[in-house]
Amino acid sequence: MSEITRLKNKILNGEKLSAFEVKHIIYSGNIPTVDEEMWEESRWFITYNLIIDVDGRFFRISYLKAKSEMGEDETYDQYPIEVEQREVVIKKWIEKE
Repeated sequence: MSEITRLKNKILNGEKLSAFEVKHIIYSGNIPTVDEEMWEESRWFITYNLIIDVDGRFFRISYLKAKSEMGEDETYDQYPIEVEQREVVIKKWIEKE
């Protein structure tokens, strides 16, 4: 069984991914990335949620991207979370015309 097949099976079965496996998914490009969204920001890192496509099902994994070239991106052990895309209406306060 290939490494990619093993990773896909872990994701589809809801198994915990190691930090190393998460890093492999993010940087190898072997599992398609559908979307990437900035979640929150701290002094040294930006947390990103990455949406990946595993056999037509979509999962979210997260990682920390260093803000400076001296810092290193960080991954951590996590369970991939199955997600779906929905249209969301957001209300905002804007200047009155």
